[in-house]
Amino acid sequence: MPRPRTLPALTSLRFFAALWVVLYHGMVWSGHHQSGMIGIGFLAVPFFFLLSGFILAHVYLSQGAPVQTKRFLVSRLARMYPLYALCIVLDLPHFLYTAARVTHLALPLRVASVMASFLMVQSWNTHLIGPNGPSWSLSVEAFFYLIFPFVGPALYSLRPRWALLLLFGLPFAGVAMTAMTTSSDTPTFDPLRPLPVFLMGILLNSLATGIAADQSRRSQLKSFAAPLALVCLALIIASSGPGHNYYSFLQNGLLAPAFAGLILAFSVESRMSTLFSARWLVLLGEASFGLYLIHMPLKALLRRPMETHFAILFPTYVVLVILLSIASFIYFENPARLWLLGHFGFQSRESTLASSVAQ
Repeated sequence: MPRPRTLPALTSLRFFAALWVVLYHGMVWSGHHQSGMIGIGFLAVPFFFLLSGFILAHVYLSQGAPVQTKRFLVSRLARMYPLYALCIVLDLPHFLYTAARVTHLALPLRVASVMASFLMVQSWNTHLIGPNGPSWSLSVEAFFYLIFPFVGPALYSLRPRWALLLLFGLPFAGVAMTAMTTSSDTPTFDPLRPLPVFLMGILLNSLATGIAADQSRRSQLKSFAAPLALVCLALIIASSGPGHNYYSFLQNGLLAPAFAGLILAFSVESRMSTLFSARWLVLLGEASFGLYLIHMPLKALLRRPMETHFAILFPTYVVLVILLSIASFIYFENPARLWLLGHFGFQSRESTLASSVAQ
């Protein structure tokens, strides 16, 4: 399993994935077609799902202790919900204005969308995607959290042979489910299609735990960590060409093996993981949850000047949203998490670092 010293490297990866999403959404302002690597920035979401399963398995399953369901759910809620709800509120005026004046959404549907967002169930129906669009993925995560205490231990207890077989088979399950239910270029939001990617993360941690326990295999992975990461990155870059033609397939597992290889490469102690464990990078990774959630409400506030002065103002916007995410993590998210845990009388098994990379 990833030792504590490799968790910082995995945390840093979250920052680059969240930044990828920010740049992807920023392309709308530029007026250019979303192409190249930025054009497939939506792929950060399945990466988050896989990494979430991996880290939750590391924290709650790798030591063999039973998962205490209530304690687990409170820990996850305490980490995720305060900023999630705040960003829903911040984006609410923009959503209501757009829904009424631009998309002409009926009032009952507007109310239902807002309620669904606060209850974190909006991903189950496309028509309920409401304030702060990216929050749909947190609705998906909420479903994953509900089933993790029951599904996670069952997957983790599989024999290595069956776990490895299932690990390779799950991406095809997500793609096949997508092929049967939607067209290849249509975005999908419901939790069932990306579920195999999350389950892959659990199985991947089981595999990493076995490698960490074997000195020979651990040394081999350490030697091949950098080449493995480069190959996986090359596969992701190669997918940027036809990205829009296979949107939903990419979104629901087609590139999950590449993400799995990347996470596995960074889960072993090596020069590469040491390089990505720099404190400033880890801080950016810890703040990446805020980066992901804050950038759209801020985008709505700056929409008009950005549309007319994109080239000048967009770099400033990116720096501003990064600084806001850091401030949010230090002064709001972590204090709110600790307060909620204290209020419910729980001591979470998640460290601040682990809780930041898991969602």
